[in-house]
Amino acid sequence: MAAYPTYGQTTQSRESREDGTQWERASNGALRGRAMWPSDKLTLRIDHLVERADADALLAFYRTNRLSAVDVVWAGDGQTYAMYFASPPEMQPAGGTVWRVTSDLTEA
Repeated sequence: MAAYPTYGQTTQSRESREDGTQWERASNGALRGRAMWPSDKLTLRIDHLVERADADALLAFYRTNRLSAVDVVWAGDGQTYAMYFASPPEMQPAGGTVWRVTSDLTEA
């Protein structure tokens, strides 16, 4: 499994959990819940401030691994998680030669 690049993660990075629970009303009016998977899943929004060459390298990494699980070391707890890209990384200029690159990932 490929390892996600180890660029520094800014304090704008976030973690959240999805439990896949859906609630609906049955025809008799009773509330009914369903879980789409057996346990909650970790989602990460990882934010980096990098030079343009590193931003391009991260985009190339995404293109190569967009359908594969990648090992991500989450700075929030130092643990390694198997994750999938939820979407292409977002890029925006942060001033000078620095770019803000944000990746959204979901637990495999």
